[in-house]
Amino acid sequence: MNSKQTVKPEERLGRMSWNYRVMQDGYDGLTIREVFYSGGKVRLWTREQEPYGEDMDELRDCLKLMLGACDKPILMEKELEEKLWRQKGDE
Repeated sequence: MNSKQTVKPEERLGRMSWNYRVMQDGYDGLTIREVFYSGGKVRLWTREQEPYGEDMDELRDCLKLMLGACDKPILMEKELEEKLWRQKGDE
């Protein structure tokens, strides 16, 4: 690849995975977010999520996944933002 070609974000990050996590937002509240990982590191996250399903089984499955987030450590949004900015500066 020559220096004039750009690398697409999905190529740079490689294969990503995700799960639901509890995140403390900037207002000290707790929310459920979809958190995306690449290389074992948090790369991005969504805004607050609501349970969703096209039928009762899908809704129940979504709620189970969301409840599973309560068994994992709480992520701090401000700390993640600062860490990502530092990583971006190192690129």
